[in-house]
Amino acid sequence: MLATTRTAPPIKRSLQGVTASASKKIKLHQMTMLTATAPTSARPLTPLVTSLLERNHNEHHMYFAGGLHNHFPHTLLSQFALGASEQRLNREWSLEDPDLEKLGEPVENIVLNEKNWRDYIGIRRYYPNYLKFFDHLVQRDGIIPTTVKYAFDPVLIPSVLSGLLHPLIHIGFGVEFSSPLVTAEGLAEACTHQPKMKPVLDASRKHSELNQPASHSKYNTKRIVEFFDTLRKDPRLDGLVTVENDDKTAATIQKCAEVIAEYANLWTIEETPAGIQDALHTLFHTTTDLYASTGLRPGHPASPRLDFFLLHLLTATLATRHLLPHLSIDASRDLLHAHFTICLTFYIARGRPPVQPTLLLALPVKNSPALKTWEQIVHYAHESEDLHVPKVIRTLKIAEEMYGPENDLWIQVARLTIDKLVIKGGQWDRDGCGYEETWGG
Repeated sequence: MLATTRTAPPIKRSLQGVTASASKKIKLHQMTMLTATAPTSARPLTPLVTSLLERNHNEHHMYFAGGLHNHFPHTLLSQFALGASEQRLNREWSLEDPDLEKLGEPVENIVLNEKNWRDYIGIRRYYPNYLKFFDHLVQRDGIIPTTVKYAFDPVLIPSVLSGLLHPLIHIGFGVEFSSPLVTAEGLAEACTHQPKMKPVLDASRKHSELNQPASHSKYNTKRIVEFFDTLRKDPRLDGLVTVENDDKTAATIQKCAEVIAEYANLWTIEETPAGIQDALHTLFHTTTDLYASTGLRPGHPASPRLDFFLLHLLTATLATRHLLPHLSIDASRDLLHAHFTICLTFYIARGRPPVQPTLLLALPVKNSPALKTWEQIVHYAHESEDLHVPKVIRTLKIAEEMYGPENDLWIQVARLTIDKLVIKGGQWDRDGCGYEETWGG
């Protein structure tokens, strides 16, 4: 049976990376080659998709139900890129529209401009004001110049990377699909988020400035298990964040920033186009392993558990991937490093579960006759009414198109996702599978 439940201080170098001298402004044109075979940006939006995005833009607020994020562009564009029919795309509107809140009018007497736009960052009620501001800028200056100037402003970047990476994800969709509307929404979303990730990002930056980088990187795709096993067993973190914390992410930011910074800076990214591409590959592996291999206990009735928070690290990787070709080497390095820092933060917040890619690849779902091919998997993604499943499947499919099968890693994780959440009607895990108490007696 198909599941039908819906689920709803500044980084200084980033600014330097955008405004560096001409010798530093090396655009990563090589990386744009990676999009050539992806079922994404090369495909122009159809009139139906454009009209639905316009309706959402003009009618809906970014937040609803006390602070949940409007995911409609994410889900619509993911379904579209995966080849969904027009009937299925229209259905997405009918599924999400009733829950979303009306946009409303801008707050009176507040006219945002290029001098005062930073003054209201973090205040959600100014979303209509920010949307109007960025609609104008994107139309005047273009999607890429506006995104690079504002999303990577040192005051705003901590907010872009807060809110479970939702602003980054939204901006990424806007850039990838060349949508002025979605881009403006994402920038307005970033401006209305508190910069809650600022302490860990600041700590990471300061640690980097005060310590010599390692002569060689101590983190890469071959060291993921070893790296996270060391972090999992670090006694300095024991007892700092527990299952009793109502907001585990906030507790992690407050108590663990220095340790996070130390581990984050074990990853040295080579400042060349090839080095940036290698780092992106490592980030895809990291976020996939954190998402899919941390909730596995063979024989336990709750296994596999797919963490709702960790899934966003994976889907945000696709956004990072689409922003990199438009950034300097410096800014690309900083975005990748910041994304990795956020990964470490959520890994600790979710209880530091074991990372088990070997076990993941051996799961019997690999033999499921219903999930042998991507075509079968995508069919189930179209059937799903979950807001995140199509986004996860598409991210994994693109990863395989970029890097090859890699022992069937990407398709195995896609199978696991569909089997758990669609075929068996399971739910995302929100309890934190690294906490022993959440596994029951």
